[in-house]
Amino acid sequence: MSVKILMKLNKIHIIALCITLSMPLMGLGFYPFLPDQMGVHWSGTNPEPDNIAGKFWGVFLVPMLVILILPVIALPGIALSTIDIRAKIFFERFMILLVMLFFYIYLLLLLWTVGINFTLGKFATPGVVIFVLATFTNLLLAYQKRGKKSL
Repeated sequence: MSVKILMKLNKIHIIALCITLSMPLMGLGFYPFLPDQMGVHWSGTNPEPDNIAGKFWGVFLVPMLVILILPVIALPGIALSTIDIRAKIFFERFMILLVMLFFYIYLLLLLWTVGINFTLGKFATPGVVIFVLATFTNLLLAYQKRGKKSL
């Protein structure tokens, strides 16, 4: 990363980075308690996974994906910060929301794998719905007109 980009990182970026880096650490904590094969994909409300992977990929695939997409999400907000402050605000909030969604689903995956039985789809769906609603709310808040009263 260039020095210019690093200097534009703010508290939101650091929080997103901390949440992202906590995921593989959490995976390491769960690692000794996980079976050799882990469920990595569920369809709908099916209580059993329809795709499995080895323990390493089950634990580290989601954190690696988040680590890879975090810069892609952060860069538009950093690049637009001098052009459009509303776009910067939107991208920063969106980045936090997306990282939190991945963290939530990753935690559900680990808990289910260690034997806490629940239907993953029923618990993941509300997280996705909240993410979508929060993203639209974020968009509306970032681009709302300020200072005008309507009646």
